[in-house]
Amino acid sequence: MRKIIYPALAAVMFVSVSAHAANETIKISDVWAWPTVRSAKVGGVYLTITNNGSEADRLMSVTTDEAEKVQLRTLSQGSVPQLRDFESGLEIPAGQTVTLAPDNTHLALKGLKEPLQKGGEVHLTMQFKKAGTIDVTANVMARGYTGKAAQ
Repeated sequence: MRKIIYPALAAVMFVSVSAHAANETIKISDVWAWPTVRSAKVGGVYLTITNNGSEADRLMSVTTDEAEKVQLRTLSQGSVPQLRDFESGLEIPAGQTVTLAPDNTHLALKGLKEPLQKGGEVHLTMQFKKAGTIDVTANVMARGYTGKAAQ
């Protein structure tokens, strides 16, 4: 019996440590959103992603129960906003930080099920190509808040 349990336990411990170690390379910080008006069907989420690893990673998708869909919103040349799905993902270069901010690339929550209210939260599941799944919570801040880095 011990011969069966110990290898199984070792395998479980390896999987747990590997998943934890993978998420050590990607750090998500300063996750926030602005409140929306009652009739709004789109909201934005802003955050900072730091890749402490030696290889680039890609944010492949983001999901939430608070909206029908999450897309990347980018500003193309001429400051024309464009929404796009995560077909090729968002590259997070090795050893670098990518900030998703208002008036820049950020996450667009399309088809909001309820308005985002100051003091509320938005729970997100982020899927990275190498680091795997990372769950984060965005705090809904007062309009005008621009992130911790700006303070």
